Amino acid sequence: MSILKIYTRSFHPREDFRTGGMFFHGDNRGFSASTGVTSRIYHWIQVNLKTAEFGVAVCRSDPSSNPRLINATGLKFSNDYTRPETQPRHSETPKNITPYRPDGNQNINIRIVYAGKNFAFPTDEAGVVTQKIGDAQEAIGMKPWVSSETPHDVLGGQVSDGKSNYTGPTSILPYEVQSPVTYDKQDGFGVRSPVKHTDERWSGMVPDLDVMNNVSLRINRDLKRVDVSCAITGDGFPNCESFIIDGSSKVLFLASHVRTGTAVAQLPGNRQIPMSNTSLDVDWQPDDSFGAAVNVRVVVDFTGAGAANDLGIGAKTREAWNALHTKRNPYGSYSQRVREHIPLPQSQWVDDRINNNPDMVDYVRKARAAAGRWFDGDGEWWAGED
Repeated sequence: MSILKIYTRSFHPREDFRTGGMFFHGDNRGFSASTGVTSRIYHWIQVNLKTAEFGVAVCRSDPSSNPRLINATGLKFSNDYTRPETQPRHSETPKNITPYRPDGNQNINIRIVYAGKNFAFPTDEAGVVTQKIGDAQEAIGMKPWVSSETPHDVLGGQVSDGKSNYTGPTSILPYEVQSPVTYDKQDGFGVRSPVKHTDERWSGMVPDLDVMNNVSLRINRDLKRVDVSCAITGDGFPNCESFIIDGSSKVLFLASHVRTGTAVAQLPGNRQIPMSNTSLDVDWQPDDSFGAAVNVRVVVDFTGAGAANDLGIGAKTREAWNALHTKRNPYGSYSQRVREHIPLPQSQWVDDRINNNPDMVDYVRKARAAAGRWFDGDGEWWAGED
């Protein structure tokens, strides 16, 4: 079958986001090409090579909760993301595919973008009723006086309305200061507001998880090879993975990224920092499926303090190439694991001092164990983590 499915997914490898993410729900898994695992955001789009068409893209968030806050407050810190306005926004533009040629070249290019928020707050669910009131007012021709002020809108802003897929610039304060005095030769001096609205849309109080994945394939059916490139940018947090599944259920991994920083430090703002970069070619079978041999030219993950980490170039089997990603340690370096609880500066010097100093690692482990004993059961999440 001449079908490809391109997947892009963001996930946290721990069962929760730790201190730096307020202990909200994680995915408790490593890198994987399984379609049965959870992700904070997942996206896939189907490509039909024979008809040279892209299918409808699917982009969703798996359910989230915060058991610690639920137990402490009795409030509903959870969300199943079934309401349209809670789902991530996404776009697949630009995208193009050239016509199918049995013995020639075919090119596929697509830019996948998604942005999603954590709506696992009791205020978001409280907004369901007021949102319905506002929608009912709008349906009968009234100006809605409730829907624009719902608790959901406070969290999600103008962008998470369930009606558009806006993935452009956003800001928690989409305003800037300008001079209140103007002057031109014709009208002379004038007065204007010292504050003006920018082109950015109000993002709400919860920052977006942003990812952009540029994927390109150049299939040469005459030479029975396909050149593949993948470049992912975004917030750098949490972990990210991308892969393709062909019509014969064969997997080709494109990229794996181990997160940098923490949710509170990385997600705010419209970041587009490098996350991973891959360039390779792989055997192409007559039935439009991936072959066994892969030649990797570039494969880097911008993890840790953001330096390019080479994962291993050269000739490999496709199974070995996929295993290079799926068998990676998804937790990151020891400094990254410490950073998820302590707001260390994002610095290669700091990382080196921790990761290359056995005495420092031993000291941190002992301090963590002492904290666990102090907090008793509540400290197990810290004391037991390595």
